[in-house]
Amino acid sequence: MNAKTFLNPLKDKQEDNQQKVKNSFGRGLSMAIAVALGATLGILFAPKEGAETQKDIWEKAQQLAKNFNKNREDVQETIKNIFGEVSEELEKSYLEIQGDIFAQIDEIKDKADFTEKKYHEIVAHTIKEFSKGKKWSQATIERLQENFGEAWKDVKASLSEKTEEAKKNIEKLDHKTDKKEKSHEEKAIKES
Repeated sequence: MNAKTFLNPLKDKQEDNQQKVKNSFGRGLSMAIAVALGATLGILFAPKEGAETQKDIWEKAQQLAKNFNKNREDVQETIKNIFGEVSEELEKSYLEIQGDIFAQIDEIKDKADFTEKKYHEIVAHTIKEFSKGKKWSQATIERLQENFGEAWKDVKASLSEKTEEAKKNIEKLDHKTDKKEKSHEEKAIKES
C-alpha cells in the first residue's frame, strides 16, 4: 500500500468533516434567521391594527439586533471558558452543537415527553457525536456538557413561554372569530 492510497481515506474524511461544519454553521444561521422570521410572522398574523403591527415589528427588529450582539459576546465568553480561547472554528462548533440540540428538541412531537433526563441525553449524545475527530480533551468535553446541561431551566422556560404564547394567540383568534360569527348572526337576524 503506497502513501497516497493510505492518505486518501483520511483526506476524504477531513473533507466530509469540513463540509459538515459548513453545513451546520449554515443550519445555525438558518435557525437564527428562522427565529427572526417566525417572530416577524407571528407579529404580522397577530390580530392587531396595521400601525400597531408596524411598531411591534420595529421594536422586535431592534430587540433582535441588540440580542444578537449581546448573545455573540456571551457565546464568545462561554467559548473562552470552555476551550480557553476563541476562534471562528470553535464558535462555529459551539453554535453547531447548540443548533443540533435545538433541532433534536424540536423533533420531539409531544413536548410532554420532553423531560430534564431527555434533555441531558440529547446534550450528551450530541456532544459525543460532534466531538468525534476533534482534538478536544475530556475536560473540555465535560465543560461543554456542563455548559449545555445548565441551560435546561432556560430551555424549559422558553418552551413554556412559547406554549403559553401560542395558547393566548389561539384564544385571541377564537375570540375574534366568535365576535365575527355573532356579528354575522346579528346581521342575519336584522335582515330577516
